[in-house]
Amino acid sequence: MTKAHKIFDRAIAVLYFRNLQLLDLIPEDLIFSEFESNFQCEYDREKNSFSIEIDDTKLGIKFNEPLPDSIHPTEEDIEELKKHIDIDKVAGEKLLHEWKKHAPELLKKERKVFSDFLGELSEIWREPLELLEILLSTTLDKGIEYNEVYCKTQVEESQIIFHVVNKMFGRICQVGKEIHVLLSHGFADGAEARWRTLYELVVVASFIMRNDSDVSKRYIAHEVYDTHKAMKSYHDKWLEEGIEKVTKNELEEIKSQLDDYIKVFGKNFNSDYGWAAKALGKTEKRKITFSDIEQSVKYDYLRPLYQEANSNIHATSRGAVIRLGLPNPTDGILVSYSLFGISEIIVNTSFLIVAFLENMLIADPVIQNRVHIEAVYMLLDEIRDTSFLVEKTLIGKTEDPQEPEQSEKPPEGD
Repeated sequence: MTKAHKIFDRAIAVLYFRNLQLLDLIPEDLIFSEFESNFQCEYDREKNSFSIEIDDTKLGIKFNEPLPDSIHPTEEDIEELKKHIDIDKVAGEKLLHEWKKHAPELLKKERKVFSDFLGELSEIWREPLELLEILLSTTLDKGIEYNEVYCKTQVEESQIIFHVVNKMFGRICQVGKEIHVLLSHGFADGAEARWRTLYELVVVASFIMRNDSDVSKRYIAHEVYDTHKAMKSYHDKWLEEGIEKVTKNELEEIKSQLDDYIKVFGKNFNSDYGWAAKALGKTEKRKITFSDIEQSVKYDYLRPLYQEANSNIHATSRGAVIRLGLPNPTDGILVSYSLFGISEIIVNTSFLIVAFLENMLIADPVIQNRVHIEAVYMLLDEIRDTSFLVEKTLIGKTEDPQEPEQSEKPPEGD
């Protein structure tokens, strides 16, 4: 209990003690300290009112009738207290104290409910989730093997490409794991948001793999553009609030680095996705977008899924109305975990992982890699079939759910 809290409690007790004395409701010889130790009060900040408890038996007094309203502090009393004590703060401290006091019991109940839910989800979705986990695990193993056996044997000029692809491969594996964790805990909408990131990673990685080392060099160098953009935002916006998050010298230093790269790579480099401008054949007057890269690697047929996933990233009205985790996506308000919406994200995630893996392995079409590609497509079909079967059973449909066409291999690299 803070000092302000104690002062507030004592001040309120004094007011009640005074009013009870004025109304002759307590003995004249009753001392305040004895009264205070048997007095409790709760203040409702919104209603600006009090509720009290007085242990009259310990005080040796009895109230035969309900206490009159006149014993409560008046608005003038409260205003006077506010001059000396931050009542809102004190009431907030009391509320926080109550939250912490009751938290162990409440959280124990909530955790028990969630634990029971996880058991149910695991029983229903075990096979599709395990198949996705197999895909993620074997992909990581194959990627490590590919790097050790193939990438390190390439000419120096190609090393920068594999360096970038390996960096992106790490992110792809990580995001895949994040999606699996979210799905296995009943958060399909959150998993779809991470799927959107996975999609961007696969598209950009595919673009890098299909172009020469110049694109990879530009991609790595473009980190300076992103850093300058972020630092300038910090500097300009926070300085208005009197906070120097980024110093003027730091901003000038990163701007100098960016200017050097612009001299080497051209003015288009100084823009979002500017690293891809030359490979896309874009002029300085044309703004480069993610869609340009997407079309270049022929993944734009997946754009509807990408745009759909935007609803779980941005605060759109569609995102507020339609939730994957609801049995009927437009019916109700979803506030937590759910058994629904999982199949779509499992299948879409698996497809992207397989697409990336094939684009990577096709650069070295030895028998081991060709066999691995065939195996992951078989696994993808099994993931799709089991996922939609579980979804169909879960929602109680009698007709076949609308499924995507048989898995088509994504476009091969040049």
